[in-house]
Amino acid sequence: MSVAFTKEDSAETASETLLPDRPVSPHPNLVTEAGLKALESQLHQAREAYETAQKIEDVNERRRQAATPLRDMRYFAARVRTAQVINNPTSTDTVAFGSTVTFSATMDACRNIVSLGRTKRTLSPVLFPSYPQWQGF
Repeated sequence: MSVAFTKEDSAETASETLLPDRPVSPHPNLVTEAGLKALESQLHQAREAYETAQKIEDVNERRRQAATPLRDMRYFAARVRTAQVINNPTSTDTVAFGSTVTFSATMDACRNIVSLGRTKRTLSPVLFPSYPQWQGF
């Protein structure tokens, strides 16, 4: 039967809804307990979004809506699977994963940040929007 008479798009169009995997760092995936819980939460959210997308009747719209959650499920499953939980630091002499750091960019404002692991580095533009030296913190 011709594709013109079916409800689904062609195989070529269907493959366009498969997004490439998100890059995974080759470095050890060191996380704190809180970091692991955050990864597990993001995996759970991706699964819920995927399940919601699967309920859409139109097959083409279902594929489009499921593409991002499916990619995120693969990514977060890999991050949870490779997570190496490390203990919170016992010393305040060195900043490490799990350390809480208080700093002041101006005399009026102080901020507290907690390092949870490499995956959380995407927060740096929010925490330090005008400090490029902190990008990738």
